[in-house]
Amino acid sequence: MKVERDGEVIRYQDDQENIAGVIAPLVAVQTIDEEMLDHYWEYCTGIIKPGGHSIQDAIKWLEENWDLEPLSFDDRQMTVQRANIAANKFPDQYGTPDIFQEMEDEEVEQRIREGHIRQKAAEETTDEQLGIRLRGYHIPYTVRNQSFYDEGYAEFEKRMSEHRRWMQKNHPDHSTPPLPSADREKRKANAYLFIEETQAHIFGSGVGAEPLCRKLGKYIGISKEDIETRSHRFMGYVHCMAEEGELPTLQEFCATNSPDK
Repeated sequence: MKVERDGEVIRYQDDQENIAGVIAPLVAVQTIDEEMLDHYWEYCTGIIKPGGHSIQDAIKWLEENWDLEPLSFDDRQMTVQRANIAANKFPDQYGTPDIFQEMEDEEVEQRIREGHIRQKAAEETTDEQLGIRLRGYHIPYTVRNQSFYDEGYAEFEKRMSEHRRWMQKNHPDHSTPPLPSADREKRKANAYLFIEETQAHIFGSGVGAEPLCRKLGKYIGISKEDIETRSHRFMGYVHCMAEEGELPTLQEFCATNSPDK
């Protein structure tokens, strides 16, 4: 394996094993004060009410109202998402080993190889091994689904534009890619929706997935226990409500409740 360094960036390549990639330091982003974040969760807890539908009722509602193509167990998209779940649930077994700048090239190479071994193992896991029930759908670009792609691309365009402005202001030495055309992205129809049924966890990938994820998340609703414990599901539900305009976003809340105001 060939390991090259360019400042803080590490590039590696092994043509025999078809391994290649770049390891770069994370760019610092604006952080939120922990106390303000706690105030935000407390505010949302006082507004959100428990209620909703079972996961099975929600799946039936989903399939009846939109054009969705179920993914098979061994579909590549399912394999990738299952591997991600494996890495999150069992990081020591399936997660990516940490790599630090001060490591010698030999140790970097060893950890890269270990990471690829773990990735392959994660991709071979099953729902039974992980204690999950993963369901996936492709969201084709149809008349019934068009609004998801329209809304999804508009949100993507807004986020990318904001990110570009922030990067140009704070990290002018880092380049940002140009925005792809809306028509081209929609024609790709590359949006996917995933549901992990045991936790009612909803997530997606591709332009167009997030609007449908939010709609489904709102339909499923949230339990009293989730609200009281501020569970991961509670935080996801808050995100859905905020993006739909039914709650302030964290940024909006901070802007109106800052001590400087």
